Amino acid sequence: MDKEKILLNKNNRTYNSKSYLNDLLRQVDNIQNDPKKEKRLKDHLCTVCMYTPFMHTADIKRKTCANDGCVEEFYGSSVGGNKYCTKCSENYNQCVYCGGDMDLKQRKISSGKKNDPV
Repeated sequence: MDKEKILLNKNNRTYNSKSYLNDLLRQVDNIQNDPKKEKRLKDHLCTVCMYTPFMHTADIKRKTCANDGCVEEFYGSSVGGNKYCTKCSENYNQCVYCGGDMDLKQRKISSGKKNDPV
């Protein structure tokens, strides 16, 4: 391979790496500043799941909430997508996608309710 092609390939890879880095920095900024907080809370998502891309598929099926003892069913993606129902999200301040705390706070083990910050 001649030097010109090597340099062109290197420049293309550098451009891709910089684009990826800029996307990551934008995601971190969004996670820290939460510019779409109202929509995020309405959608029952934590900041990480709101501002980082995750897989969604068009294959929708009926699912049961992943919380032990919850029998709520909802429609969600068969691969990825929400794992928890809106009812549990509201009761436990829990992200419907990852199951983590909506405010990324550690909660007391006693109840996990949103009024129990550590």
